[in-house]
Parts: sequence; structure tokens; C-alpha cells
Amino acid sequence: MVQGRGVGLVQVEAGEKVMADQVADAIADSEEKVAVMSKKLKVMEEQEEPSPSLVFQMQSLRANLRRSRARLGRLRTEQRAAENRD
Repeated sequence: MVQGRGVGLVQVEAGEKVMADQVADAIADSEEKVAVMSKKLKVMEEQEEPSPSLVFQMQSLRANLRRSRARLGRLRTEQRAAENRD
């Protein structure tokens, strides 16, 4: 990759910048998704006698919420690691 003076370094820095921007965008998307799912779940949980299909939807939503929160945690860890490398 390094063919001339500093050429490789510039390419690496540009690639890291793009990656950092993608991670930041993914974090913002995940945060929004978690917030929407949390609100939706709260509304569902307020039902006095939920139907079996609503119970199933709530279980599915809880599982999706767990996965989204885990992804968000991984993305934040990746972002901190990238910042520490700088």
C-alpha cells in the first residue's frame, strides 16, 4: 500500500475516518431503535389483559431489544477503542 512518501498513511487515515463515521451512524441508529422499541414495549405492558398474540409480540420485542442493546454496547466499545488508538 505504501508506494510513495506518506501515501499509505493518508489512505489509512481516510479509511479510519470513514469507519469512525460509519460506527457513529450505526450508534445513532441503534440508539433510536432502542428508544422506539422501549416505548412500544411500555405501551404494550400497560395493557390490563393482553391477548396471547400480544404476549408473543412483547416477548419478541424484548428479545429484539436485548439484541439491539447488545449491538449498541459493542458499537460503543468499538468506538472507544478507535478513539484510544488515535
